[in-house]
Amino acid sequence: VKLWTPQGELTASLSGHEEFVTRVVFSADGKTLVSSSSNGSIIQWSTAGKILRHYRGYPEAIFGLALANNGQLLVSGLENNLVKLWDLSPKPDVMPLPFSQRPLAVSQNAQTQTVALSREGQPLLLLNRENQIQKFPTPQGDGLDPIQLSSDGKNLVALQGGQFQHWQLYPPTLSQTWEAETGRIYELAIRADSLTPSHWIAAATRNGDVWLWQAMAQTVANPLVFKPTIP
Repeated sequence: VKLWTPQGELTASLSGHEEFVTRVVFSADGKTLVSSSSNGSIIQWSTAGKILRHYRGYPEAIFGLALANNGQLLVSGLENNLVKLWDLSPKPDVMPLPFSQRPLAVSQNAQTQTVALSREGQPLLLLNRENQIQKFPTPQGDGLDPIQLSSDGKNLVALQGGQFQHWQLYPPTLSQTWEAETGRIYELAIRADSLTPSHWIAAATRNGDVWLWQAMAQTVANPLVFKPTIP
């Protein structure tokens, strides 16, 4: 993509598309532009030539492109007769994390804007929008995987080896631990009970079973086990 002044002076050459460019549109304020290509990719640029966002949708050529006056909604028309809407509204900056080690598991809560991060042989971390990092005194041993924050962002459930852990996050407190012969766990979920001061914790297993526990102040009730019905 090349930018020119009305006098015919070349001001910038924008390189980023892998296939030929099909459409280019400017924002109403003239500060950004959006281009599309024959492989279905869309790039949002600053007029200085910086790539602001790179979107990859269906691998079909885009032959129609329009940008709303507020610059936050984009519509694209594809070769396969599909029309797609894109949200270009400003997103929060990504917080760089000073960790070189690959995470085992990550869970995020949109309501509290927090992220829980588990790494092998390292304490569980809780990160927030203020770039604050809180460490949890997790037991030594295997890393926690999977992990899951509750919907209110105040509790977390995790699996370490064969041990289930229920954490209260404020302050960091390991409320309960228990073990169960569930087999491999793929997903965990935790939700506060609206009628009692307890939490319901669910685990989805490799063989399709779902285990359900009620975690109370000091104890964890015997689980309910739901087995899949195979016709």
